[in-house]
Amino acid sequence: MSSNTRSVGDLPAVITKYHQSVATPSKDMRAIRALSHELCPICLKHTGLRRCAKCKHTSYCSTKCQKSDWPSHKIACLKIDSSLSLSKVSNTLRASLYLGRQLQGCFVLAYDLLRNQQLDKPFAARLDIGVEPVKLRDVVEIYGGRPVEKVQGIVQVNAFTPLPNRYLTETIWLCGVTTGRPWL
Repeated sequence: MSSNTRSVGDLPAVITKYHQSVATPSKDMRAIRALSHELCPICLKHTGLRRCAKCKHTSYCSTKCQKSDWPSHKIACLKIDSSLSLSKVSNTLRASLYLGRQLQGCFVLAYDLLRNQQLDKPFAARLDIGVEPVKLRDVVEIYGGRPVEKVQGIVQVNAFTPLPNRYLTETIWLCGVTTGRPWL
């Protein structure tokens, strides 16, 4: 074997080294997460928010907004018995500079921006993520109905769906433009 050829056994080390080279440093992740604003999904206020008592993920500024959002929120509102905080996962994803660059590429392709530049137009997309077990053995155990105590998970991006502009308010767009972080 030549000196520049690697064996399959080296692959995990190579992947780890690559991930470390593109990862946003923890210190920077914390600083970026601190800039993230949770918004009330109804009125878009970002102060005085209280989390839904059941799912602990969605936040509202008032009972009125929570009741108004209930028809759509009740579909996803689940009590999750897990050490995994979905808001922390979502904030960490938004803080990742690497993921941000990848998502910008998705926007370029989805909105055909290479041929049709639209620099003054806001864009919105739905990012569907899931947390999947890292080990195949855990997947088999879970789907086989056998209980698993603790499972290490990995975040998977399942879909990137461009949305019509009605989902992107001027307030959210301006927030992205002024912070220089359009994916917040």
